[in-house]
Amino acid sequence: MTKDFAFLTGSWQVDHRRLAKPLTGSDEWDTFTTPSLAWNYLDGGVSIDETAMVEQGVSGMSIRLFEPDTQEWTVRWISSRDNVLQPPVRGRWDGQACRLSSKEDYEGRPIDVSYNWNLEGAKPQWDQAFSEDGGKTWETNWVMDLTQGDPTATDDPSLGVHLPKHTSDFDFLTGTWDIHHERLKERLVGCTEWIELDHVQHARTHFNGSISVDENHMPGLYAGLTFRVFDPVAKEWAIYWIDGRTGQLGEPVLGSFKDGVGDFYGYDEHAGQRVLVRFRWTVESDVKAQWEQAFSTDEGQTWEVNWRLFHTKRAE
Repeated sequence: MTKDFAFLTGSWQVDHRRLAKPLTGSDEWDTFTTPSLAWNYLDGGVSIDETAMVEQGVSGMSIRLFEPDTQEWTVRWISSRDNVLQPPVRGRWDGQACRLSSKEDYEGRPIDVSYNWNLEGAKPQWDQAFSEDGGKTWETNWVMDLTQGDPTATDDPSLGVHLPKHTSDFDFLTGTWDIHHERLKERLVGCTEWIELDHVQHARTHFNGSISVDENHMPGLYAGLTFRVFDPVAKEWAIYWIDGRTGQLGEPVLGSFKDGVGDFYGYDEHAGQRVLVRFRWTVESDVKAQWEQAFSTDEGQTWEVNWRLFHTKRAE
C-alpha cells in the first residue's frame, strides 16, 4: 500500500529533548534516552511504535493510519498515564519530510499543533511544535533523534515491565493463531447460508497488557487490524476495528470480561439501518478461544449472530 513509515520498523534508541514548560517563555529542557520498537501492519497502511520512558514511569505509543482516498496520514498519541487516544494530527509526506497538524486545547486554551518528520540528515528526526497565533509563529517543544538498532526486531518483552499491571484480559491472545471463520452470507434478512474460510492471525500486547493489537488478512474479504485499549479507571476495554480499505479508526465497542467471557457493545450502521453490535470472546484455554459478532435491531432484545471465529494457537 505505502512504504512511507517502512523506515521506522524495528528497534531504536531515541534521544529526547523536551521543553519543561511549553508556551511560557521558558528555555528549560529535559533530556533523556529511551528504547523504542516499531511495527508496520496492513502492507504499510498502519504504523505503530511503543516507547518506554522508564525514568518517567510512563510509556507512549503512536498509531499512524494511512487513508488511501486522501493519501494522508492520521497520527494519534496515547500515554500509559491514562490510556486515552489523543485527537489525531493529519498530513502527508513530501519527499523526505512529513508534516502533520491539528487544532487542540492545551491547558484550557486553543492551540495549533504540528508533528514533523525529517529524514534528510544522518538520522531520522521528529519534533512537535505549538502555535498560539494560528500558525504564524511556532514553539518547538519536543525533539527526538533516532538511532537505528535492529531493523528486524519484532518484540521486546522488557518495554512495558515498568508499568502497573492493570489487566491480563488479552494476554492470552499474544502469539500466532490459526482461525476458522463461519460468516453469514447476508445479514438481517433471514439468511441461513454460511461462508467458511481460514486465515492466520498475529497478535501482541503493549503497555504491560493494557493495549492489544492483532492483524488479520482474510482471503476473499479484506485485511484489518484490531486495536484494543483498557481504561484502568472504568475497568473496561475500548475495541477499535481498522478496515484496511479505508485506513480509518472506527467507533469502538466497549465492555469487559467476566469468568472468561468478554462482552463488548457499540453501534454501527448496516444497509442504512442503525444496529447494536455485540462482540463476544470466550476463552476456553491457553490455546483455544472463540469470538462472535452479533447484530440487534431492537436494542438487544434479540440478536442475530453473523460471524464466528474459532481460534487455535500455534506452538511457539
